[in-house]
Amino acid sequence: MRIVLLLVLAGAAFARTPQEAYIEALDAEVVRGELPHALEMYREAAKTPAGELRVNAQIGSARVLLRQEDLRAFAQTLSSLPPGRALTAGQAAEVARLRRARDEQIRDPRRPPASPAPAKAVHDVALTDVPLEETAQGLSNLYGATVVAPEPATQRVYMHLKGVTLHQALLALAFHTGLDVRLAGHVYYVGTPRRLAAWLPATGTQSVEELFAAEAVPRPIAPGAPLTFELTAQPVEEVVRRLVDGFGVNVVAPATTQKVSLELQRVGLDGALRSIASQLGWEIRRVSDMFFLGPGSHLAVYFPGFERRYLRMRHVGAGEIYDQVQEFLGKEHLRLARTEVDIVGNALIIEGDKADLDKVERFLALTDVAQQSVSLELFLKDYRAAKPVESPHKRMRMLAGQAVIVTLEAEPLQLMVELTPRLAAAQIGFDLSWRLTTLRAGAAADVKEGPPARVTTALEVPLEVPVLVGPDGKPQLAVVLRPED
Repeated sequence: MRIVLLLVLAGAAFARTPQEAYIEALDAEVVRGELPHALEMYREAAKTPAGELRVNAQIGSARVLLRQEDLRAFAQTLSSLPPGRALTAGQAAEVARLRRARDEQIRDPRRPPASPAPAKAVHDVALTDVPLEETAQGLSNLYGATVVAPEPATQRVYMHLKGVTLHQALLALAFHTGLDVRLAGHVYYVGTPRRLAAWLPATGTQSVEELFAAEAVPRPIAPGAPLTFELTAQPVEEVVRRLVDGFGVNVVAPATTQKVSLELQRVGLDGALRSIASQLGWEIRRVSDMFFLGPGSHLAVYFPGFERRYLRMRHVGAGEIYDQVQEFLGKEHLRLARTEVDIVGNALIIEGDKADLDKVERFLALTDVAQQSVSLELFLKDYRAAKPVESPHKRMRMLAGQAVIVTLEAEPLQLMVELTPRLAAAQIGFDLSWRLTTLRAGAAADVKEGPPARVTTALEVPLEVPVLVGPDGKPQLAVVLRPED
């Protein structure tokens, strides 16, 4: 009795669920080429109650029987399927394909035994006009993973990536070719959505977008120096390669026959991307440390719910609140594709999933509250004439801690002053820096800059900050600050 009970328990421990049997069958058929074992597993998976998994398993059995040239069993298996109207679009397409190929043997796509991929390993990927099947084999060899394209495909791949993980490379491949990539077991399958729906179970698999999102951690991007582009009617893939090599960042675009002509002098990464997108009528998505260029409809397929928001601050400085936002993202475990400060507009630029952006916006609504403010009058005072000359006066309301840039003009001088007020009980201070430009015929003839400094005064008490000082040590030109309540 004890021996029998142990045998029963052992058998239960190793029993497969129908879904596990189906995954094992796919592995045996596509990866290892073990057709008898694949047929056994498909038939085991087909024992599940009627449903999509059962139909997929029956179709898998028919596919293996066709490769074994057992046409009688093949016909019997197809005849056991539900009527055509009860099949999904993907299942119906696969059955039609099998019937068309009943008299020829389907190519056996053998691959090395399946094994988990080292997801954190990074490699450079350089592919120029490479067939999809060879691309899958190359990624398998490069990352020690199992990547298969289980159908003949006409796509040819142009991808140039630097220092990417397997999931980054596969997402770029999917975006570039317009195909799907799904992980079932330890095997990555590349194909059209309809084809993969016919091959893979409806549950128990992961899309490459899900895998990428799980590992993606936003990293700062430090693109290279500005570049000069002079391109005439160049293929998009060549332009993308130039961006990757020139700026050292990863840019991905869908395969297209469109061409790009550019003539840009000393342009940065953002300028180059926007010029290309504008010319093609495309949009830009930054996801983690990768940039994706493409039509809005194409981007929406791979990044649904992705948004870009420009959030202008009303009461606090965007630069000062940036660190608080980063701390909030860490506490809430949120991953945004982009978080940048627009100092001139006093705004935050954030990109990412809509739900995450909603949380950040709610946080900012609680943080961007009214602060102490001060009115300020500014003007230039020129002592070089017999009688001091004042420029037109400017008045403004400033918030404590928020930087403001003011331009004062007195021909032929133009003074740009950056001020950040710091309010105390009896005094007011300003973090101040300036740049003085002398104009001749409308062009800058001379430029001088002052080092950052902090100056203090009391309300209603004017303060002169020297800009130009003569040989005698007396100011020749000064900016006058008059804070008011």
